[in-house]
Amino acid sequence: MPDSEDPKQVSNNDLRNSQFGGGFINAEIVNAGRIGGDIYNIHLGQHTAASGNSVQSQNQRQRSQQERDSLDQAYTLQSQKVAKIRTALVVETDVSRKFQYEHQLHSEERTLRELGEKLDAIEQQLQATDNSAMEAAHKEIYIERKPTENKTVNSPLAIELEYPDGYVPLNSPFYVKQDSLESTCYDTILKPGSLIRIKAPKLMGKTSLLTRIIAYGEEHHYQSVYLDLGGIGLAPFQNLDRFLRWFCAKVSDELNLENKVDESWNTNLLGSNDNCTAYFKRHILAKINCPLVLGLDEVDRLFSYGEVLEDFFGMLRSWHEKGKTLDIWTKLRLVLAHSTEVYIPLDIHQSPFNAGIPIELEEFNQQQTLELAKKHGMQDAQIYLEQLRTMVGGHPYLLRLAMYEIAAGKIDFNNLLQSATTEAGIYSSHLRSLLMILQSVPELAQCLQRVVNSKVGVELESMQIYKLHSLGLVQRHNNHVTPRCQLYREYFRRVF
Repeated sequence: MPDSEDPKQVSNNDLRNSQFGGGFINAEIVNAGRIGGDIYNIHLGQHTAASGNSVQSQNQRQRSQQERDSLDQAYTLQSQKVAKIRTALVVETDVSRKFQYEHQLHSEERTLRELGEKLDAIEQQLQATDNSAMEAAHKEIYIERKPTENKTVNSPLAIELEYPDGYVPLNSPFYVKQDSLESTCYDTILKPGSLIRIKAPKLMGKTSLLTRIIAYGEEHHYQSVYLDLGGIGLAPFQNLDRFLRWFCAKVSDELNLENKVDESWNTNLLGSNDNCTAYFKRHILAKINCPLVLGLDEVDRLFSYGEVLEDFFGMLRSWHEKGKTLDIWTKLRLVLAHSTEVYIPLDIHQSPFNAGIPIELEEFNQQQTLELAKKHGMQDAQIYLEQLRTMVGGHPYLLRLAMYEIAAGKIDFNNLLQSATTEAGIYSSHLRSLLMILQSVPELAQCLQRVVNSKVGVELESMQIYKLHSLGLVQRHNNHVTPRCQLYREYFRRVF
């Protein structure tokens, strides 16, 4: 499953522990006095399960288990199929066959996501059945939280929660500022012909920062265009000329300018890059009377297309250089965001990746983690946050997902930590998507296996370090790497 989209999670709640969001507590095991300020009203009740209902529940559970096992088998086979196609795509050099492989890969990944969603749903159904059985078998205490008395999480009614799916919207109260980085970006984007390069592993906040840079430009009455190269179809990538025609037409459309690509493209005298540069100058920059912020997200999508990659990035670098001397090109402000390194060597004078201002996003520090917790209504939670950071580090997405689940009352803190690395934990879909990527590159999986099984930093080749770090799986210490967090160490130690 893609990292930018995290489907419904399965939580394996242990009803013997108290829950932040309220819920049933086994009265025969948990003393009500230990639960503390969360208890407001206590309702004791005895449930008697009819034998017919019990048999029916058992039959339902057996059917669900059979369906889960069948789905699990299908998911494993589909994962292997996707891994083989990914491997074929990596080694293939023919452009037409690479196009066919990518088209097939998209279709098979969609099937894999659907199987994963069905598997998650059946796990939830089984969990609900287990919970119902436990509720029917024991006396229970129902905890009804008094909003003003909760010492850890404020009343959900007072907080409009957002499910974290990667990008944090501009108007979201859950965005955590990184003042020094943002200030640098905001100052840079106001400079003529500027170039900003944002690099970070997936789910670290690249798109959230990119859109805020664009918004800052708009506040200064700049025009803006945001293009997500990771979200476009396959057709534009067939060859360089087709991609650059699409690029010019798309920017024109976003700026509500007339599309004159076909009538302006001079294939008899000019190459594709020259045509694109001429079009941008005459039909885009010359048509606007203010600077243009052009934000290109997920530019690593191009790294698999050698011809497009070299010429397109070389052209962007030339535009940046033109902005230092030619007035019309000073209007253009470029912002590039990518997760992975450029593995195809580019001429040092033609690559945009050694020019402009580099911005590398880091994990949240303790203060930023505390700020995020407060935004979720978690008060006096330092001891919990320390344990959470031990598990997931300062990873923005992993922290926010945990805080959302707790604040929404879907799981209590102890159960979250106990189930974090399992298939029933809140991170299961995220971990499964990373596993699928690694399975497609066995050599990389073997490298990570060495890392998670070692108590000290492991020395790897530069390319291996780059790839694992780009996936967000490791931290770099010179030529050595360690797992980014305990979550990854425990999970991948178990599945490898």
